[in-house]
Amino acid sequence: MAQMRFLHAPTGTFSETRYTVDQLKADGIPYACLSHVWSKPGDSGYPECSYQDVLKNRGRRLSSKIQRFCDVVKGNGIELAWADSCCINQDDLAEVQPAVNSMFTWYRNATLCVVFLHDVDDYPGHLTAQWATQFCDSGWFTRCWTLQELLGPDSVIFYSRNWRPIMDKATLSNSGELAALVECATGIPPSVLEDPRSLANISVAQKISWGALRRATKPEDASYSLAGLLGVSLNVRYGITVEEAFQLLLSQVLQRIPDHTVLLWGHPCQAQYPFTPPACHDDPHSLQDVAPLQTHLLPGCPADFCMSPRFISFHRAQPFLDAAGIDRGRATDQIFVIRRTADGVHAKLLLSLPVPTSCHHFPTRIALLGCYVNGPDGK
Repeated sequence: MAQMRFLHAPTGTFSETRYTVDQLKADGIPYACLSHVWSKPGDSGYPECSYQDVLKNRGRRLSSKIQRFCDVVKGNGIELAWADSCCINQDDLAEVQPAVNSMFTWYRNATLCVVFLHDVDDYPGHLTAQWATQFCDSGWFTRCWTLQELLGPDSVIFYSRNWRPIMDKATLSNSGELAALVECATGIPPSVLEDPRSLANISVAQKISWGALRRATKPEDASYSLAGLLGVSLNVRYGITVEEAFQLLLSQVLQRIPDHTVLLWGHPCQAQYPFTPPACHDDPHSLQDVAPLQTHLLPGCPADFCMSPRFISFHRAQPFLDAAGIDRGRATDQIFVIRRTADGVHAKLLLSLPVPTSCHHFPTRIALLGCYVNGPDGK
């Protein structure tokens, strides 16, 4: 695990000691992380306070954002403060790559995560339509990296543009309308937000769907920002396409996570029964006139999962087979494994008997996937 470089909140300089998360946990050292949207040209806070800026300042006042963050950290009795813009040397790829793979763990183990909503006014004390719209439209909810920063830590406190507290994620259930706002802005149920440990039971498709439409300054980060949430590590590369970056992520997911929901992407199928194969032809030996299917077995980018937030994985063979009304026989949890091979994809799936189709040349079977749809009533 990569070491973390911290700001010493009382002085605004870098701490002399760098720590791994394991060292921080073993020594019981608290630390806080900042979650924010980087400023753009034309914004009052542009450019962001960088690693080089902190070195140059040497105790002189930092940028307003970082200074106010340090003030909040000190006010919570914490000395170590971490912000991605300045605690990572963004010019050093050898430092950036391990940081990307460690980011989720860093946030998950933080004593406090401070969310700065630079475009949201102070909470008026009661919900108004104007403030609710402003909150849900905040740029913070559209960025890819802020997803794991929301989900990972136990304690996440939201602050307005004036650095006044709005809410604490840990007590969302007591916030009523505010909890509903966060769910509306993210698509994530409050029960998941309040208990990060529940992420272990969330399917691959659900997790990717939460980040499917989020944006990134570097296109590759749309995929890389999901790695920690999915529990995989990547050999991070920049200067490649969105699709290539997602394939790096997908390869690790297929290798490490047995979950059929990775196949449940795109728009819902509208197939009728009895099923008509789309490539049906009177002569099975002459298919030159058949148009190729405009789809693939595996997804091409996170956005392919934008319609997949309700797919739940069984994870284990027994409940899957029980739900399907099938005797377990020799089936094991290996039925969830999907592997890439030199020739394509290898999977062991439960198949139905041949089903009636309008084309007898193409015997058709239905493959059962080990997952189900969570309906509006929770079933």
